[in-house]
Amino acid sequence: MEGALLVGLGSALGGLLRRLLAGIEGYLAILDVDIRWSTLLINVLGSFAIGVMAAVPVGLLSEQARLFFGAGMCGGFTALSSFSLETMTLLRQGDRGLALVNVLVSVLGGTAAVAAGYAGTAAIMGP
Repeated sequence: MEGALLVGLGSALGGLLRRLLAGIEGYLAILDVDIRWSTLLINVLGSFAIGVMAAVPVGLLSEQARLFFGAGMCGGFTALSSFSLETMTLLRQGDRGLALVNVLVSVLGGTAAVAAGYAGTAAIMGP
């Protein structure tokens, strides 16, 4: 029960942070179609943050903190569901090229951000 509460509280905070960032209007023109840059930014930032957390040695971060920050805060912050909906919408509109760009930038950028967050933190804190 404690774990579920920690995840819920962290998720609420992550969702609030996501909403604050998503509220900043801005569009990125790719192939003459505007897509929200904030969704891409949130995916990459959330991926970086979870990579940093994953690299912190087990003895320095409690299981409760991992639940709060990882499953909770990062889970509530990242925009995977919005990303999926936006990709599906682009596909339904016939914008296959833009949908592919959206998937590649989100997935590869997010994976690279996890790797960078992990490597940077591990270099500072040690393996």
